Amino acid sequence: MSLLEKKLTKKWADEVISADNQLILAIIHDLQETAKSIADELGIKDYESIEVLFEEHEKGKDPFVKLEGQADREGNLMVLKNCPMTKILNDVMVDGKLPGHYQKIVDKYKDIYKTKGAILHPFCIVHQVIRAAIGEHIKINSKKLTVYQVACRSMSSGKIVYATEGMNRVTMDKADIDKKLEGKACMYIIK
Repeated sequence: MSLLEKKLTKKWADEVISADNQLILAIIHDLQETAKSIADELGIKDYESIEVLFEEHEKGKDPFVKLEGQADREGNLMVLKNCPMTKILNDVMVDGKLPGHYQKIVDKYKDIYKTKGAILHPFCIVHQVIRAAIGEHIKINSKKLTVYQVACRSMSSGKIVYATEGMNRVTMDKADIDKKLEGKACMYIIK
């Protein structure tokens, strides 16, 4: 079980993303703060080279694997096989749908962070902020690692959303990204 699956529970979601709490900016802030506190638990270390980090990844021992599970890797492109948010999504659904106010949070986040639009639901915010925080804490030869979300695919509907910031850093068009995401959860790049 990934750290995300352990930490993000229905109880947590009901407290942080309540229908009564319509202060969407406060909710987004709380989601981001939760992400940063979870990232602090991963025992992040520095690596002498990106190759050493990737070797750890292949062995299932890097912070990204601990956080979210194993991803397929092609160079510095990562394609996460399974969404670690599936359990909490299923837990918070009402009659097979997410509560209506969840979309308001997603829309506001996309409005504020226009280039980071690969968001399907509020838990994508937590997941992607944690992943970015991991990158900021890992140093390769004393330089911070940067993580860019490229795209996210709904495991239930197959809908794919894209982040222009990450898409500008890969040499693929949407059709290539869609093909790589078939049956997978999301794609990000490490620089």
